[in-house]
Amino acid sequence: MSEEETKWVEQKAKERQSQNFVKTVLELSGYKVMDYGIETHNMDIVKDNTKEAELIEVKYRSQEYFNWKKTTFLFGYKDISNLINYWIDATLIIVMEVKPYCLCISVRDIDWNFHFKEKKEISKGILDEVWNFSGIYRIINEVFPRITDKYFMKALYLSKLRLENKSGEKKETKEKNDK
Repeated sequence: MSEEETKWVEQKAKERQSQNFVKTVLELSGYKVMDYGIETHNMDIVKDNTKEAELIEVKYRSQEYFNWKKTTFLFGYKDISNLINYWIDATLIIVMEVKPYCLCISVRDIDWNFHFKEKKEISKGILDEVWNFSGIYRIINEVFPRITDKYFMKALYLSKLRLENKSGEKKETKEKNDK
């Protein structure tokens, strides 16, 4: 397997861990989470006691740091466009290895003209898009208020999601997931 293929497999594994983490923290917090879609589609439906449902899309992104105004994220060509066109009521949840760990973005709030930054060729003929969602980020417990610090930390432990720095040391996880 090539180095590029190995990186892709590792990225997909982290994405699955991130999806499991988000599902676990929501279920521990009393939300009902149902898988949605065909095969292993990433979207879930989250329901609370009001019978209202929230469609979520969970993505893992490797980041060395996070800045509320400057950090950009790579997405596959047209991934965000497809969310906007077909899943406008969904919430995109980005899981990272650095604080604040989970960012929620209402797809309805994404403004192509403001948040899209550029197309980037990542390898021969394959395009990605660079996005910065500054101004519309919300941390997970703002969107899902029943998520407590206790449930957040327990879900991290149960999902085996490791918040590590580049040297491989375990990062200190502050029990408060705040800005």
